[in-house]
Amino acid sequence: MNGQTTRREFLKDTGLVAGAIGVLNPMQALAESAPRPTIKYPKGGAEHCIFIWLGGGAAQIDMWDPKRVGDPKAKKVGSAYPAIDTAIPGVQVTEHLGQCAKILDRFCLLRTVNHDTKDEHAAATNRMHTGRPVSGTIVYPSI
Repeated sequence: MNGQTTRREFLKDTGLVAGAIGVLNPMQALAESAPRPTIKYPKGGAEHCIFIWLGGGAAQIDMWDPKRVGDPKAKKVGSAYPAIDTAIPGVQVTEHLGQCAKILDRFCLLRTVNHDTKDEHAAATNRMHTGRPVSGTIVYPSI
């Protein structure tokens, strides 16, 4: 040949290298050998879902996802309300949700969501509601 690598050879060689890196990755081997906690969560069988969107509502740390008790006067970040135990061991909600806490084992809480669009909650909200990213060029059908 002329000494140049063909596309097929390039893909074959890089595929072998990528595979070797994945197999020989020592960090991955360490992570896989580390003991993992076994937590048994109840399996759901629900056919329907009630989606509660609290846009503009109370902060998540003051309701479903309490962190620690904060102090607004001292500018210490955290919830303004104490947390209470729920029907799920190790999971807490704030005191305002006492009735929900009793039956929380029937809930599915989505406590953490992230997205690629930095500093833009509206785009993330749109993606959560529609399942697709915002696009200025594609017009999607609507009612």
